[in-house]
Amino acid sequence: MMRTTCPAVLAAVFALSSMTVQAASDCKGLEETACAGNPACTWTKGYTRSDGKTIAAYCKAKAGNKASAETAATPAPATATGGTAK
Repeated sequence: MMRTTCPAVLAAVFALSSMTVQAASDCKGLEETACAGNPACTWTKGYTRSDGKTIAAYCKAKAGNKASAETAATPAPATATGGTAK
């Protein structure tokens, strides 16, 4: 018996995978000053590996920062009580 995959499932998987790629590419290729100015990115200094290969400095997305970057850009929701501060 042959299984068929729903096009909506394929579209959802593709959309989720492309969001991850987009998050990583926001920092990729930035200069050091631009990287430092982006709270979702971090600058990694260049180094030489133990096998002698030199790795140039680069900008990358902070680990696990996707959710915190989204919440930082989004204002906090109003409280459930709806009251005003006195």
